[in-house]
Amino acid sequence: MRRSGALLLAATLVLLPSVADADIARGEPSTARVTDGPAGATAAATADSVEGGATEDEAPPLAQPIPMDPQASDPAPSDPTPSDPTPSDPTPSDPTPSDPAPSDPAPSDLPPTSFDVTAAQLRWGLSNEANNRAFAPDTFNHFSAGRIADPGSGGNTLTAGGGTWSNGAPAGWSASAGRVSVEKFDGTTYLPTTWEGLSTDSTGAPLGSPLAGTFSNHQLVFDGGTGTVDPDAGTATIRWTGDATVLFYSGMSFFYISDPVLEVDRDQGISRVRATLGGFGASQADPSAWAPLPPTTVTLAELGLVDLSLADGFTVTPRYLGVPVTGVGQVAGPFYGSFPQSFVDFQNGAGAAGFWFSSGGSADEFKQTLPMTVSYDAAKPISPPAPQATSTVPEKVDNVIRRPPARRTAPDSPAPQPSAPPAPLITMTTAPVAPLPFAIETYPTFQQVAQPLTASSIAALAKPATEPVALWWWLGIVCLSLAGSSVAATFVYSATSSRR
Repeated sequence: MRRSGALLLAATLVLLPSVADADIARGEPSTARVTDGPAGATAAATADSVEGGATEDEAPPLAQPIPMDPQASDPAPSDPTPSDPTPSDPTPSDPTPSDPAPSDPAPSDLPPTSFDVTAAQLRWGLSNEANNRAFAPDTFNHFSAGRIADPGSGGNTLTAGGGTWSNGAPAGWSASAGRVSVEKFDGTTYLPTTWEGLSTDSTGAPLGSPLAGTFSNHQLVFDGGTGTVDPDAGTATIRWTGDATVLFYSGMSFFYISDPVLEVDRDQGISRVRATLGGFGASQADPSAWAPLPPTTVTLAELGLVDLSLADGFTVTPRYLGVPVTGVGQVAGPFYGSFPQSFVDFQNGAGAAGFWFSSGGSADEFKQTLPMTVSYDAAKPISPPAPQATSTVPEKVDNVIRRPPARRTAPDSPAPQPSAPPAPLITMTTAPVAPLPFAIETYPTFQQVAQPLTASSIAALAKPATEPVALWWWLGIVCLSLAGSSVAATFVYSATSSRR
């Protein structure tokens, strides 16, 4: 051991002079403390041991640090290299901001996209024909809240006030009943109606003829509807409870509307209002015919496209124009259309189908559906559109009024012309004839011709021309013409002779 230690000490001593020579070359004192760290410490220790005359026992420790501990520390600077992926950590974290994307559908499953309604309102005037004057004298088409009572027989009408039927049976017309009411447009807004308002327009003026295009402008209003609306899914179901009565000819024909339901399903192509109808069958051919009809669920209105995304509800005009119907005499024309098939089928059994499709009548224009309004909350309802005045019917009425004067004035203008033929007779010249035994002023034949123009003679002229009186009348006209010719010829001849 001592021998090996001595060998190590000798090697150290050999290296030290070279270091010292390098220091001398730089003009610096020879020291072994020229480096820091463990290697520097080792060199310093080695120099101290030389300067201090280290013993052989202390030499071995000087050689142990030489295995280059600094190289062992070299990996330390490489630690940042593994840390380079650390900045790449945000790359895997990029999907984290994308997490909200999958979360977008989540709100569609939550309110308020799907919400419940507890006080919805439905209002509809059906058609202008249902608000028109009827063709029977002093009768009207109108509404009543609740169910009008059965008169017990056909051909009856509501009396003034709507409290009784014309046969004395109680009727019970009402402007409101439960959650159902009848409202009238007053020119600005809709207000509860009155009995008098059923026969007047929005200005209070009496309704004109059934073809005048003036209407009472009423709506049936159902309140308290409950259900669910889901705009994203395109579905809605709202139910109302209550009854209303639609009367034609002041009650000669009427039916009930009960418990309407709004049904919308975009995927299924459903958008309608259904209701239960009832009433009594009547007949125009036999006014006394009267029979109860069983309750029947029908489609009251096909709505078409409905926008459920609006916050408070919607207004839509149910389909009519272009809608075909079978089983009745539908007629093509500018107002070709119909209410739903099941609705018309029920009305056909009630004897009132002609009010609900284009039948070719003069009032076909008025049978079109009016806008329907659904409000999700009756406390803040949607304002329904104001009634629109018709434009084509007044033009037709004006045409009818203008034509008769044109037909009358044409024959009147030629009337004076029959007096013109005598004019050529005055200038006509003929051969001389014997003078008449009386003066022209007292010509008796002229007086006799004037006599048949009395009332009795006019009546005689109305008889067939084969009767003797007509023959003698025409002979008198011929004689008058001949006499006039003779007189005129004599007058001309006399004037010529006097000149000569």
